Amino acid sequence: MTKEFVQWPEFIIDDIDTLKVLTDARRIRILELMVLRPYTTKELALKLDMQPSKLYYHINLLEKHGLIQVVDTRIVSGIVEKHYQAVAKSYNPSRDLFNSYPDDADLDKQFQSLALATLDKTREDLLNSFAQGLIDMRPDGEEGMNVMAINGILFQTPEQNELFWADLQELLEKYGQGTAAESSLNPENVRAYNFSLMMFPIIAEKEEPDKDNKE
Repeated sequence: MTKEFVQWPEFIIDDIDTLKVLTDARRIRILELMVLRPYTTKELALKLDMQPSKLYYHINLLEKHGLIQVVDTRIVSGIVEKHYQAVAKSYNPSRDLFNSYPDDADLDKQFQSLALATLDKTREDLLNSFAQGLIDMRPDGEEGMNVMAINGILFQTPEQNELFWADLQELLEKYGQGTAAESSLNPENVRAYNFSLMMFPIIAEKEEPDKDNKE
């Protein structure tokens, strides 16, 4: 039985319990796969090289919090086989979530766990891509250099920071959603890229003036 399913562009996380669900790198990986297409538990187990019995807990938790849903059921050898898919293309915490719990230590801890799980997932994907020969460091390669890693410090006013995020969001909408739509029409012409971005305030030491150059 196939259910009518429309995937949302974005899922806004507005409670701590749902945020906790996404602090596990395995559940992030499951959700990432289900964004692209429906999966059964057996298919996921093969994809992730895990026993199906170890996936049931994670799938049930994702379904309980409305992050995935059953989009199809089939009878296979007398057993009901469920096909799950992510309800949205992206998942983001609501700003109101943090405003509602301004001094909540548990919320801070869960967001830290989510950020670290995202970094772990990025590291895992990067190593897998190197192992599979997908990354080419040569500028004159078939696709040119197809990996970018940047770490540095930006100095911005609050106004500049707000404009930076607005411009970035516009770029993501232009080159993210557009290519996703194109990939469904011409999947052989579109390559999937891991895109990870983290930006946060730090205390940066200011450069001391060179005493030797002082007049």
